[in-house]
Amino acid sequence: MRFSVFVLALSLASFGELLSNRSFEDVEGGRFSEWNKSDFRTGGKTLIGEGGGHTGNRFAICRSDKDTERSAWIQRKLLPEGAIAVEVGGWYRTSPEVKNERYKGASLRVHWFNSANGEIALTQKFYPVSPAWREIKDELFMAPAGAVRVELQVFHWLTPGETHWDDVSVKAIGKEDLGNNPERIKNVYGIDREPVFGTNLPYSPEHGEVVSMNPPPFRWLPIAGTQAYRLQICRKADFSDSSLIERVDYPWLVEVPDEPLEAGEWHWRYGVEVDSLGCLWSKTRTFTVPADAKVWPFPKADKFQVSAARPRLFVTHEGLPKLRERALNGNLKASAESLVARVQKYAGEELVAEPDFLPADRDLRSQAYTTIFRATRPPMDKMQQAAQAYLLTGDPVAGAEAKRRVLHFFGWDPKGSTNTFHNDEPAMWVMMRGCRAYDWTYELYTPEERAKVEASMTERARDIYRMLRRKPFDNNPYESHAGRQIGFLGEAAIALYHEVPDEAKEWLQYIVRIYWGVYPAWGGEDGGWNEGPHYWSAYMDFALHFVLALREATGIDISRKPFFANTGYYILYQCPPRSVISPFGDGFQAGAMTSPWLEYYFGVLHDNPYLSWYADQYNVKGSSNAYSILAVVLSGKEVKPKPPRDIPQTKYFPSVGLVCSHTDLADRSNDIALSFRSSPYGAVSHGHNDQNTFAIEAFGEPLAIPTGHYNYYGSPHHDKWTRSTKAKCGITFDGGVGQGRGWRAQGKITRFFHNDDFDSFAGDATAAYGGKLELALREIVHVRPGLIVIKDTLRTKQPKCFEYWLHAKDKMEVDQEKGVVTIQRPKATMTADFLLPRKLTFKQTDLFDPPQTWSPDRKADDHQWHLQACAYAAYETTFLTVLQPRKNGDASPKPSLKLLENDTIQGVEATYPDGSRTVVAFKRDQVKTGIYGKLAFDAQVQAVRFAPDGSIKAILAEE
Repeated sequence: MRFSVFVLALSLASFGELLSNRSFEDVEGGRFSEWNKSDFRTGGKTLIGEGGGHTGNRFAICRSDKDTERSAWIQRKLLPEGAIAVEVGGWYRTSPEVKNERYKGASLRVHWFNSANGEIALTQKFYPVSPAWREIKDELFMAPAGAVRVELQVFHWLTPGETHWDDVSVKAIGKEDLGNNPERIKNVYGIDREPVFGTNLPYSPEHGEVVSMNPPPFRWLPIAGTQAYRLQICRKADFSDSSLIERVDYPWLVEVPDEPLEAGEWHWRYGVEVDSLGCLWSKTRTFTVPADAKVWPFPKADKFQVSAARPRLFVTHEGLPKLRERALNGNLKASAESLVARVQKYAGEELVAEPDFLPADRDLRSQAYTTIFRATRPPMDKMQQAAQAYLLTGDPVAGAEAKRRVLHFFGWDPKGSTNTFHNDEPAMWVMMRGCRAYDWTYELYTPEERAKVEASMTERARDIYRMLRRKPFDNNPYESHAGRQIGFLGEAAIALYHEVPDEAKEWLQYIVRIYWGVYPAWGGEDGGWNEGPHYWSAYMDFALHFVLALREATGIDISRKPFFANTGYYILYQCPPRSVISPFGDGFQAGAMTSPWLEYYFGVLHDNPYLSWYADQYNVKGSSNAYSILAVVLSGKEVKPKPPRDIPQTKYFPSVGLVCSHTDLADRSNDIALSFRSSPYGAVSHGHNDQNTFAIEAFGEPLAIPTGHYNYYGSPHHDKWTRSTKAKCGITFDGGVGQGRGWRAQGKITRFFHNDDFDSFAGDATAAYGGKLELALREIVHVRPGLIVIKDTLRTKQPKCFEYWLHAKDKMEVDQEKGVVTIQRPKATMTADFLLPRKLTFKQTDLFDPPQTWSPDRKADDHQWHLQACAYAAYETTFLTVLQPRKNGDASPKPSLKLLENDTIQGVEATYPDGSRTVVAFKRDQVKTGIYGKLAFDAQVQAVRFAPDGSIKAILAEE
């Protein structure tokens, strides 16, 4: 099968109408004649409508009472011989309560079936809400090879309300009806279609791009049902000379050549073979390879070789004696003995039973999902731990315990309640822990036991591969759990390389291409990570296990990827050693769980002394840690630590819209850490609705903090408080209305500047408010160290009462008359002076809305305070605040603050007792030149430090 369904509004000749009773007038036995119906086991309803049809009396109704329900009327027909497509049309309307939401409401699906009545492809299309009858006209769906039947399903999809259908049509189309217009046919297949933000990766290289990697990854968008593409790369735009690089019958959506490209201009295109129509080529895209591009070609085919001997994962058969000598008499001795003793304590304990299927009810399902993974993870963790103890020492008790658990967990039905497509958490964990445990204890199993384990393991690996291909992950990688499973499938491919060789080799080639040309979905070459430090820790641990397993088994080293070389800096700046808070994203309350060890690993991999310094602050010593297989693998090399004093103290991560400003990165007790986020990723997955929000930790104390708890994903508290804007130091309006969720709820860093005297950056979060605001701009100038000036410009078409939120661990002191809020901690204090608006109302509470709830066995520190500075209703509101964190006991005088306002600027003047001054001035909108006294500037912001005699000591020199 080389191609399948795609949609285009065309008016074409046809073989004729295929559907019967297309106007739904004939009823027999409580249903429409010739039509079947289904609720897909969701509880949705299919009904017969009477009176008010589009042309006649009756019409079809599909109804959902909950957002978990869907239903459809269905008709399947034989496809006439010679038909290569169908043209679908009809009329629909939606009930008033149906909202315009992506992938919800009115929908139809076209399914294709082969001669054995097996489904071979489908395409689904959604339509906007329409209270009146609305036409769907002549949409073209191409048939996949081998299709002999076509089925139309008309739906109401996963949202409360109804969709009504009438006068639907499916007409068969022949080859001659399409004509000889290749551009029109290309449109049918979606060749060169625009990427859907949040679903598709962009084309790579983009037309006109100057690439940073040589060769660059080549990526294109999927064509539904297509299983083979063509790719051409050439120096000549007509793809005619000897420089041509070509792939034929290529199965994936990303490719990286295995040789560097010559510097200069190149061209590329992709295509798809269509029966009797030849290859439909995309447009030609041109890119440039500079001479200084980083050379990193894809490994050649002969590099993908894995030894047949065991173990294969992380440790080779040849390296095992040396490893056991280290555990017996070397640097791993004490740790290995401790590991064996731990295993012996739980050996023989009762194992968790195979869990039940998840309930259909959405609320119950989420809680059950969490309960199951909390019950199944620990005993699976022990499975790997016991196997690792056996790997290091050969201890028989540890080996027997690992084997017992492997047989137990791989005895669960891979098509049952822990199937990847039903409950992915235990499915992932049994593969992650189980593949390693089985490989390390392979010699302990009988042939019959091996056959059973490998059959289950193989079936689970196939499911992961099917899941990744269906997405397809190579162009749609934006799902966190799938981002784990790429590594798990890669390890499974190594573990099963000689047992299911054809499949395992395909899996490994695919996964390595993902890491080479797609990964990571949530970051970029600068090393930034959009889902926050907590999930960075988890997902870097997952990723590094595959990276090192692959390196040890084949010599292929993915750690050379720029992201892996730089991502250690993300934690260094976002969560320096001993940080108390770790914004932004889910799990911020727990901090970066394993970051010291991960910084150690990255430090060793990249000879990075600053990351080694980070690990050293926690006394992490990899050379003697038998508990971590990564430490065991990397412990042959140590990197001398170096405090991060000679690198920039402030860093901007453009890929994720994050600025981390520090005054002393190497000394938490003397550091002022200001984090600011305005992310191009929007508010999706484990990210929060926190564009243009900030957090401050200073002198070892959390001062301005994110709040809320993460009892479980999607809980009422998590959804309505923890990831909401009101839970952050951000802006809401009219009683806590904040930013929306979704890919379009974006922020954007619009300015960044750093030197020894000033940090200046700004974020635009207008889009995050979903059209409710005309402007939401936050500008920050950090006069180093410790004078932080923030200007918020907020504009709307209708008057709104804006709220500026501050959160703290303790109750804040509020001076309503002076507009000053004080946050006090044992080692540090921060004042927040509200200079604008001149009139504000302050509110403070230590309650959550909605409240947090915990299971009886779990507890959390719930004590957090939330303050709102509320402005009066206006079309435009400006907040101007000055934050000053100070170490308790600091006797140096604080400056007096003066609001600066004229027709061109708004700002503040801070005057110290010795007569020195600092001025921070923001230019007003629509003003070309800002003027204050003798200062005139064309930049958006100006900051100047004056000596007591009036001379300039430092100036913010933004372009």
